Amino acid sequence: MTTPDIFATGYTASAEAFLNAPTGQGDSPRLVIRTAAVADSASVGTVYGLVPFNKGARVHYNGVIAHDQLDTATLMTVDVGYVYDDNDTVTNINDPDAFVDGSTSPRAAGVIEFDAPAGATFEATADGWITLTIAAGGSATQAGNITFNGMISYQG
Repeated sequence: MTTPDIFATGYTASAEAFLNAPTGQGDSPRLVIRTAAVADSASVGTVYGLVPFNKGARVHYNGVIAHDQLDTATLMTVDVGYVYDDNDTVTNINDPDAFVDGSTSPRAAGVIEFDAPAGATFEATADGWITLTIAAGGSATQAGNITFNGMISYQG
């Protein structure tokens, strides 16, 4: 089981928070905006659960992550991807950098656009979370917010 370390505003800090996914099976595309707070001491490896999803979810590639400046030391990189509540090594395989791999954007305020090829064909095989992970380089040196803004649907 993979559970984010930090949850977006509005979700309880529990492994079952994905049960409150913002859309359900058969729903048409829906704009989802969720924000999580990043502490000024957030370390490498911290996983932020931005948006929960259910099996069958598709994240449209127009999604972005808006963020404040989080690293004045200019060392931090982040990944954007997904983790499954019930990850395994066969069908529900976590991919924490499926949408964005190694962005340096949080070194200044800005917007991260999805650009990693793996996420372009994503369809959830189980319940889980769209995540942002502090990947490498260094910890956050300044508190701020990260905001997912994108479309999610359950139609092919």
